[in-house]
Amino acid sequence: PSATAQAGVAFTAQPVVTVLDNTSTPVPNQTVTASLATGAGTLAGTLTATTNSSGVATFSSLRIDGLIGIRTITFTAGTASATSGNVDVGPGPVSPVTSTATVPPTGTSGVQSSITIQAKDQFGNNLTTGGASVTVTVTESDASTINATVQDNGDGTYTATYTPLVVGADTIDIQINSTAISGSPFSSTI
Repeated sequence: PSATAQAGVAFTAQPVVTVLDNTSTPVPNQTVTASLATGAGTLAGTLTATTNSSGVATFSSLRIDGLIGIRTITFTAGTASATSGNVDVGPGPVSPVTSTATVPPTGTSGVQSSITIQAKDQFGNNLTTGGASVTVTVTESDASTINATVQDNGDGTYTATYTPLVVGADTIDIQINSTAISGSPFSSTI
């Protein structure tokens, strides 16, 4: 498989296994089963492939779900097995559902407030690169809106700043890739 992969995303280079008998003759119609050998998480996708007339089994949708880290995969055909090289699993695509924000519970009219957003993948792994589209819209107690300035910090975190102008309760809507993150809208008392 690929030496690097994203959690929850099919490997770019899918495993190909050749099954030979003890005389090095290809074994056709042999089922090869893949399983996670080392590391946490779940091996997912189609976990079996059947060898063709040349003894070659090609997997098509294997991926590793779960936490980031180094994994290896074992391929078993009958009583024989082989283990892959290391697969370094990094964070998957951003998920608004698991991404988080730190919103100050209170603020002061006329004083800049700062919000920190941590982008995460579907398994809760912190993203380590930027690039998501993050918007923060503040609705003040008089129903006026402020579009916060959002800075992509390039490490999976984003900083949003705005200056509240009206005393009362602000409602803060945070979206990643046009989807509200978990807990949004937030509130802050000014």
